[in-house]
Amino acid sequence: MMQTIKSNSTLFLSFALLILSLTFSCNSNEKHIHELISASKTSLKNKNYSNALKQIDSVLRLDSLNYEAWLVKGKIHDRIENHELALEAYFKAKSLNKNDTLYSLIGKTYFSSASPEMGASGTIGNKYFKAVQYLDSSLIYNSNLYDSWVLKTKSLHNSENHKDALATVNRAILIFPDSIELQLIRGIEKGFVGDKKGSIEDLSKLIERDEFSDLQKAMAYRFRGITYGEIGYNDKAKRDYTSSIELDKEEYGAYLNRGIISLEENKLDDACQDFRKAADLGLTDAFEYIETYCQ
Repeated sequence: MMQTIKSNSTLFLSFALLILSLTFSCNSNEKHIHELISASKTSLKNKNYSNALKQIDSVLRLDSLNYEAWLVKGKIHDRIENHELALEAYFKAKSLNKNDTLYSLIGKTYFSSASPEMGASGTIGNKYFKAVQYLDSSLIYNSNLYDSWVLKTKSLHNSENHKDALATVNRAILIFPDSIELQLIRGIEKGFVGDKKGSIEDLSKLIERDEFSDLQKAMAYRFRGITYGEIGYNDKAKRDYTSSIELDKEEYGAYLNRGIISLEENKLDDACQDFRKAADLGLTDAFEYIETYCQ
């Protein structure tokens, strides 16, 4: 009988030691994963992207169902503009958890992977459509996501859906009434839906505000110039394009539009100079004008 008790005690002790060992191993593994994720985030912050990827891939080899690791991997790929790989990582994270932050990131990635110059057509238009879908989903979870409102409006603008863009920015302003950025977007969208007077009034008020940054003022001048040009005030439009360029030397749209007015005024040298500058800054539309008028 004593032998049996002794044997059972030994068995129990062995089992307890095994459980303790497994618990220690599990805790150690979780700690290692946490350290790798933290290290990857630090590498991402320091723009050491290759190291960040190596660290987060090490996490996923240990735990392929780690939501935070897939989220971080998506952010790394987003930062280096590998948008397709970013989406793959985000969708893997989505299969594990759904929340406002993740939907906002997916919407942002679709927006970033599209090209504004290509408008609403084909694959690009579809990317903007998907951006709006996911940004909408993020706002259903949390209507106070400022970036989601801004990116949704910009997606609608770039897909040439200006009526919905204006409606969206008006809703956003109800939540963020002090946002200069949203007021700028509203002024721009008014011009695109035909409210030329309202657009000029809104943009003019914003240009006079001290807290308006130079880049924001440059954009406001450019779009006010577009509106002035559309209603026949070419002199005012040209002055606005010049003001835009003075504030932002890389405002390629202002160079192109000013060049078009110079072309209409038969000032070919001035026009070609602006077309070439716009092309140098990466505006592909300018090449057509150069080929036609500046050879």
